Amino acid sequence: MMRSLAAICITAFAAAAAADDEPAFGGKPASGWVEMLQKDASPRKREGAALALTQIGTTSKHCLPALKLALREDKSPNVRRRIVGAFGGVKREEVGPLVADISDALRRDADASVRAAAATVLGQLDAAAKPALPVLLGALKDADVVTRAASAEAVGRIGIEAASGAPDLLSLLSDPDKSVRLYAAFALGRIGAGESAVGGLAPMLRSDKAPEVRREVARSLGLLGADAKSAVTDLATALINDEAVEVRREIVLAIIRMGPFADRAGDQIVKAMQADKDISVRAYAVRAIVAIKGAGAKDFVPVMAAALDKEEVGDVKLALVEELGAMGPAALPAVAALMGAQKDPQVLIRDAATAALKKVRAKP
Repeated sequence: MMRSLAAICITAFAAAAAADDEPAFGGKPASGWVEMLQKDASPRKREGAALALTQIGTTSKHCLPALKLALREDKSPNVRRRIVGAFGGVKREEVGPLVADISDALRRDADASVRAAAATVLGQLDAAAKPALPVLLGALKDADVVTRAASAEAVGRIGIEAASGAPDLLSLLSDPDKSVRLYAAFALGRIGAGESAVGGLAPMLRSDKAPEVRREVARSLGLLGADAKSAVTDLATALINDEAVEVRREIVLAIIRMGPFADRAGDQIVKAMQADKDISVRAYAVRAIVAIKGAGAKDFVPVMAAALDKEEVGDVKLALVEELGAMGPAALPAVAALMGAQKDPQVLIRDAATAALKKVRAKP
């Protein structure tokens, strides 16, 4: 009899301990929120229950099965979208098992906002979203603009392991929506699409009416580096003709990334250094001369010295002084201009000019 009573006490204690171990939010245990999520007729209350469960712990054993089920079966798009967003907030080391559920929402959910949310979350996962690549590539054809754009961005953020998606992304470069075209260009520069992407990207520097798209095209061509060398002429022409400052800036940076492969853009770079209305474009162009010409930059020393004599903006002056100094004795024809820079009102430029002269006058 004493043994039976002890067994009853142990069982009761274990049950109480288990109840105490159940996490809670707002004074209600997880099981109560699960019941609300599964049975309450009010979508608003179910959404609140989903939020409460995510606060308890999205990947908790008390919450996760109910959240996964609701993501598949709840009739309210707001509830499903709330759950997708919560999955996106999971720690990176815990998100792997959830990629399949998020991908499934992107593939089959009838509501565009849920699909767009799923694509956006996958984009936040970077390379961890690789298992979702087939679904993301399919979503590039989604009827919803936001979903197409978010899916293209997500493919790009997976990186070079998504290189197989290049043909699908290239087809989006003619999409009617500029955000889709922008993220398609974004992705092509980041998945290692190589030369196959250049034929689609380069013409957009002339044809696309949206400056933000042209800027992203230039950036992606720069990221492709030597693979985009056939686009140098397009970049150089756009550097002179594009009216958008942000596009011209990105073009110079792209040319710098190509290094010697961008040698054909030398004349346009010099023209940008001399005449572009934007300070940063002129300063970037100075840096680009040495980057693309290498030892051959010495041929441009007289032009750079003349630009230094005429330049009134400190940032551009500093770039000229530093690049001339970096050439060492090859920049001897610029000594007079550098001596003039030693009298500049800005201490930074005067000091840089003194340092540059030491390098230029140094004995071989």
